[in-house]
Amino acid sequence: MYLQIKDEVEFLSLLHCDGSQTVKVISIFGNTGDGKSHTLNHAFFGGREVFKTSAAPRSCTAGVWAAFDPVHNAVIFDTEGLL
Repeated sequence: MYLQIKDEVEFLSLLHCDGSQTVKVISIFGNTGDGKSHTLNHAFFGGREVFKTSAAPRSCTAGVWAAFDPVHNAVIFDTEGLL
């Protein structure tokens, strides 16, 4: 396993998040195909496909993905499905 970012400065830059603010951290876990990405897209991003979704039963999330929600001041983590 490896990170695709080199440090926290790059992480914050990619999220378009100011490093001086306090944020909430939210993540989701569950089985493959249970709708984790869909749930996060609708709960935090107004249904916009921030995290990739698919109607197919196979997983489309590999690893862990992150996005910043400025409305809720939260960093949201979408995780690869279990099983």
